Amino acid sequence: MRNILTTIIFGLFCFGSSNVLAIDSKTIIIDVSIAIEQDGAITNLSRSQLEDGLYLKLTNLHASDRATDYVLDGGNFTDSDNLLNLSNQDLSISNRALIFNLTSLDRVEVNEGGSNIKLKVRYQGQNKPVICSTEDYFDLVINISDEVGNNSDEDDIGGGDCKTFTSVEIQKQAVDYVTSKTGYKKHHSKKTNLFLENNIVHIYIDENGNLIKTGIPTTAKESYLYQVHLLYEANYCDFAVYEFTYDGAYSPKFSILNTGEEETAELNSEDDDTEPVIKEIEFAVIGPFTDEFDIKIVKKVTGKKDRVLLNHKIDVAKLYHVSISTGLLFSSLRNPQNIETFTKANGETTLVADDPRDRGMLTIMATFYPWGRSFLFPPEGGVFDKSRFGIQVGTRLDSKAAENFFAGLSHDFARGGTFSYGLHYGRRNYVAGARNFDFGNDIFDLPELNVKQEWGVGFYVGVVIDTRVAGQLFKSLGGNNN
Repeated sequence: MRNILTTIIFGLFCFGSSNVLAIDSKTIIIDVSIAIEQDGAITNLSRSQLEDGLYLKLTNLHASDRATDYVLDGGNFTDSDNLLNLSNQDLSISNRALIFNLTSLDRVEVNEGGSNIKLKVRYQGQNKPVICSTEDYFDLVINISDEVGNNSDEDDIGGGDCKTFTSVEIQKQAVDYVTSKTGYKKHHSKKTNLFLENNIVHIYIDENGNLIKTGIPTTAKESYLYQVHLLYEANYCDFAVYEFTYDGAYSPKFSILNTGEEETAELNSEDDDTEPVIKEIEFAVIGPFTDEFDIKIVKKVTGKKDRVLLNHKIDVAKLYHVSISTGLLFSSLRNPQNIETFTKANGETTLVADDPRDRGMLTIMATFYPWGRSFLFPPEGGVFDKSRFGIQVGTRLDSKAAENFFAGLSHDFARGGTFSYGLHYGRRNYVAGARNFDFGNDIFDLPELNVKQEWGVGFYVGVVIDTRVAGQLFKSLGGNNN
């Protein structure tokens, strides 16, 4: 059987069978805030690793937990000589983590000559962690082998025979695994080519470095978390170490280009009597990040050159809560200009003016997004999804700015583009004694024309675009001198 030893660096971790469990060179690390499989947390260790010393680190404890809330018991052994430091009276919690010393674990006698060691981690506090489920404890099972790669708890798949499959065969079976055994069909977006579930971007890659049905995000959001899934063929004898590293940085960036990553193509291979058996390693959920971050997976096989399976830098689009936009609005607030008397052909006197009725105007608007907005991504959800809406205020983009104010809502329809609608409050001209005069139609029979001003309210509607997008458009138009 293939035995997979997986390591994660940022701390250097290596995963067992549960996505809550990891191990570095001397420490088993368990996240108590994540649910665990029914069989408990399971990891594989060699005898030499035990002899070098071993610790258990519980992470993501409740903020009010005390060190004495957690106690270790021998699940399938008796620690009659008190070889282990099962008492936590002298321990303390640091950064919501608690560390037990398991240095003498290799000297305990397992009941009935068993080959593994089972620890019960009991919780005695008031805020039972998720990992305990309905019980007041969870199990940690450690399978001990004389050498890593010769696990005593060997898988029965394939009867223990070594098999060799081509990269194409493994990739094809990995594609079937992702499409049939994950939430890919429900949560994959063709627009972004992201498998996004519960705000976690899932990235699947096989043991040969092929991306499986998902692309690497070319641009991501600040709110996203990320999880890389390694798919490997289980019925193979090589011992492989997979190192997963990640690192994040911050440097603001904005782009209006629509980029995308093509997903890995499905490759076909000839049918065979046997097919690869795909198993999955779930690396830890990482993030969130701002600006950019790097992810890398290196495959290490004894006697062979290290192979880089994944090495990508991912840009993170800035999440904006306020943006400045410009656009053309249509307003129902009438403001006739240059009002004059006019004698019609039938001898009747009326009034004429510039812009006597509804009018359009160039505006500048500030939009507040209560839930944040990334302009590198199309609007989310349905037509009335809350992420599409913003609260907008603004004024005219000319000398009349102090006499015209707008307040309303914006409704995103595309990246950087919104419909805008609301109330227009501004100063307007009117004819004294004929406030609602219909220019060009009503008869003007007052002794004299007297134009006054007043503040009034009307409705507006229009389309606005983000000023960064508008700037790029104007720059492109201005730069074309041919």
